[in-house]
Amino acid sequence: MAFLFCPCFGASVETTITEPADDTVVIAVIGPTGSGKSSFISKAAGNQETEVGHANNISTRTTEVVATKFKDPESGFTIVLVDTPDFGHNTTKLLSDWLKKNYDNRAFLSAVLYFHRISDNRVVGTPLVNIGFLKQLCREQRASQIILTTTMWDSVEESTGRERLSELKSDYWKTIIEEGSRTFSYLDTKESARELMRMALENQRGSLRGSRAG
Repeated sequence: MAFLFCPCFGASVETTITEPADDTVVIAVIGPTGSGKSSFISKAAGNQETEVGHANNISTRTTEVVATKFKDPESGFTIVLVDTPDFGHNTTKLLSDWLKKNYDNRAFLSAVLYFHRISDNRVVGTPLVNIGFLKQLCREQRASQIILTTTMWDSVEESTGRERLSELKSDYWKTIIEEGSRTFSYLDTKESARELMRMALENQRGSLRGSRAG
């Protein structure tokens, strides 16, 4: 049972998300606190009546997984963006437990959006190892389903940002990019959010049909 809050009406309702529809796409949005995840989710959902759900103490700590559900106007998919409070050793388990709790093992992640502040002049090493583990939760367990998303471009000079992005690609993210992961520079606008959603939804229709056949 997931507890949902609909900000449009200011009322709380209870609902159970146990049977993913054929057009449902579940996308994880992960990254450090303050990396722009909430802003992206708000812009991606647009002016629709979004539902924001809080998982009930999935982990032993007070951390929560928050899921926002909305209808994508371009693809027609029902989108569920799953936001974790931070990214560390327990993120994979947190997401796995959330999927089991809300979808009863009948859903996988269609994509993972990993948010990284381009304004950070260093990369914390430990979480980078965990990016690869997230493939296990993806429908086809491929690195191509992971999009490495840089944010906060308005807080650095463009030349500085490009230099840092180049370093990320050639060093910290080199291995997973070689495995098929892609990068995206998110500019914190509605159009940029739409572009990122389009990238995440590429080839989803065939993937969803194939995964539920038989």
